[in-house]
Amino acid sequence: MFSLKNNYHPSMPNYNFLKNILAEIDSYKTEKGGYPETLREFAYWHYNRMFPSTEEAIDLKKYEEDHVNSFGGNIRNTISYMFTAIHRFKLHYLKTALGNNPLESYEEVAFLFSLVYGGPMTHSQLIDMHVQNKPTGTEIIKRLIKKKFIEQAPSPKDKRSKVLTVTTLGMNQFSESIGKVSQLSEMLLYPLSQKETIAFFETTAKLYNAHRQIYSKEKKMEFEKIVEKYSPNENGENLSTGIAENG
Repeated sequence: MFSLKNNYHPSMPNYNFLKNILAEIDSYKTEKGGYPETLREFAYWHYNRMFPSTEEAIDLKKYEEDHVNSFGGNIRNTISYMFTAIHRFKLHYLKTALGNNPLESYEEVAFLFSLVYGGPMTHSQLIDMHVQNKPTGTEIIKRLIKKKFIEQAPSPKDKRSKVLTVTTLGMNQFSESIGKVSQLSEMLLYPLSQKETIAFFETTAKLYNAHRQIYSKEKKMEFEKIVEKYSPNENGENLSTGIAENG
């Protein structure tokens, strides 16, 4: 019988090590609900698993007293307020950037750009991508069709639904607008450093991915039940899973 212990040679693959790696990947899948998409993502998770932080727990109430009182004293309420305010700053900057551009709102820009980058989509796919309610999303699509930036045709897969595509005029409008929109995206992250930008992206992506799943799965759940299932406790742990916010 072949024995790894008795027959192992340095030039041969270490199968026990490979088995341990596969076991760790399975542990990742169990904890995260899916396999890692990149090696960096898995390495970051594995490092934190092997070398958990030894930092002292932050006194949240003391932190709020020192940093958050001017906004109302509650750090989570303040974060929510800041996200809303930053979004409104973005809308103001975009309006200034576009000027007399026929794309008159952030939603029109976002819908057109999504079709350019993502390719043809149905009404429902485009509206869902932007987390819009159906009546509002439909009105945005109608405006873009009226301006001849996009057009619709029966889906080759399902004649009952219509697929939206960007017209030549829409591509020209995209080309005219992309420069200003890109400048806005750069400016909106002022004054973050490159390192801070990456950290902010990872934190925001974590929020986006979690709430995209909640939105998709629990859309019809009563608010009280959503709060009970997903709100963190004072230690930063999810009440339903016990997973820490930084886990």
